[in-house]
Amino acid sequence: MDWIKKNILSLIIIVFFILYGLKTCDGGFFGNGVKPKADTVFSSHTEYVPQQPQIIPQYIPMPSNTQAPIFIPQQYKPDTTLNGVLRQYIELLNKYLVKNNYSDSVVLKDSAGHRVGVVNLEDQISENKFTYRKPSYQLSFPVTTNTITITNEAKKRNQIYFGGVIEGSTKNVLNSAGLGLLWKTKRDAVWGITGKYDFYQKDVKYELSRYFKLSFRKQ
Repeated sequence: MDWIKKNILSLIIIVFFILYGLKTCDGGFFGNGVKPKADTVFSSHTEYVPQQPQIIPQYIPMPSNTQAPIFIPQQYKPDTTLNGVLRQYIELLNKYLVKNNYSDSVVLKDSAGHRVGVVNLEDQISENKFTYRKPSYQLSFPVTTNTITITNEAKKRNQIYFGGVIEGSTKNVLNSAGLGLLWKTKRDAVWGITGKYDFYQKDVKYELSRYFKLSFRKQ
């Protein structure tokens, strides 16, 4: 009890030093302080991936409506001579029996204007009707990749820390007190310099220190 009474002022200074050090930590007294915010990077990429072409079985389209000609052009009106009528017949016969092949494609787009597919049509027409129709199509499905990167690692930079130091012994609870600076380099090398005042020897002491980072993780 006598020892406590003798060193009461020194004990108060030490307790205040510890409490102030805890208060200025990121977590406060009980770890409820402000925590470092994580940097969140969100990126999204959409790619339209072509699928395998799909071929629809060949079929013959049927007319939905038939209408007789209302007006006959002059070149199709019957000639007044037998040779002329025969010539017209041969011409019309060739046009009627000829096989006309058509190839066409229709590009499909979504509301944003991106190409999402194509429809190919192969038609053959003869005798004034479809001989066959052979359609095929190829679609491109959108595939979206979302990437979220969360990191709270600060960029490597030189850092300077300012703080205080107290020194005691078993004989005297508080021998000296002082201020110091710590310099942490980008390579995690730590240098320190401290100046202390000794209350009993009435002397100013200084200290230069160098710390090395230890790693226990397997490389």
